[in-house]
Amino acid sequence: MKEKMKPNYGNWVPTKLLALLYVTTLSIAILLLFSVICGWIIPVSVFLAVLLGVSLFFSLYMTAFHHAFSFSGGGMMGKVHEFIVSRLPWDGRGHLLDVGCGAGALTIRCARRYPQSHCTGIDYWGIK
Repeated sequence: MKEKMKPNYGNWVPTKLLALLYVTTLSIAILLLFSVICGWIIPVSVFLAVLLGVSLFFSLYMTAFHHAFSFSGGGMMGKVHEFIVSRLPWDGRGHLLDVGCGAGALTIRCARRYPQSHCTGIDYWGIK
C-alpha cells in the first residue's frame, strides 16, 4: 500500500540559512583552534573566540526558530495562518488571490476553510 506523503510548505527560516550559519561557525572554530596552535597574537584569538560565541549563539537561536515555525515542530506558521484566516473579513464567496503565497500553505488553508470559494495563489520562484 502506498503511503500518503505530507506536503512540505517550507519554513520561514530556510534550511540553507541554517547550513550556512553552521558552516560559518565551524570555520570560525577552526580558525580559532589554528590561532591558538600557531600562537597568533592574543587579540586575534580573543576576537575569534568572541566571534565564535556570537556565531554559535545565532546558529542555535535560528535553529530554535526553525523548529518553532515548522509545521512538524512548533507549528507557529500554522498558528499564524489560522490567525489570519480566522480574522479575514470575507464570507468565503467569490475569489481569493494570494500574491506571494510561497509554497501555498495559506492559500490551501483558505480553500479548505471556504470550500465554495475559488482560491488562487501565485508566487515568483525564479526562472530555471
